[in-house]
Amino acid sequence: MNRTAALFLALIALPALADAPDTPTPRTPIQQYRHQIMELVGDHTGALGDIIDGEVERPNRDVIGHATALYELAQIHRDLFPEGSGPEVGRTRALPAVWELPDDFKKANKAFVRSTSRLVEAAKDGDKKRIEDAFGKVGESCGGCHKTFRKPRDKKKKKK
Repeated sequence: MNRTAALFLALIALPALADAPDTPTPRTPIQQYRHQIMELVGDHTGALGDIIDGEVERPNRDVIGHATALYELAQIHRDLFPEGSGPEVGRTRALPAVWELPDDFKKANKAFVRSTSRLVEAAKDGDKKRIEDAFGKVGESCGGCHKTFRKPRDKKKKKK
């Protein structure tokens, strides 16, 4: 292809490139790790919800296992948001409020740890009503944090 033809093609393509959607910023390694941990929280919560709702019949040891996993993940959660790991450096749904309101964020994390600890206790006790109540408190702690500190999921990319 000669230079004139190449220049012509480049000029034709330029408006299309201007209208092309932005390529999403990649996640930094800590953001990717944080995303994976939060996905695990969602997976254990979903599995536990299926058991509690009676959608799948599983022995109580599964409830204890999922509750314990959530508690351990809550412990990890504390250190997943170091300074400089926000939206300014890569793709994340964490809002700047995580770093702007550190005391509020710590309080939200403590509620997550506390609620998952109580869920473990209830699971070990085996009382279905107590497990349901404790599981509801875990959901409240997650929702309370997400409301202030997490950007909502893009509706077009809604997870199935």
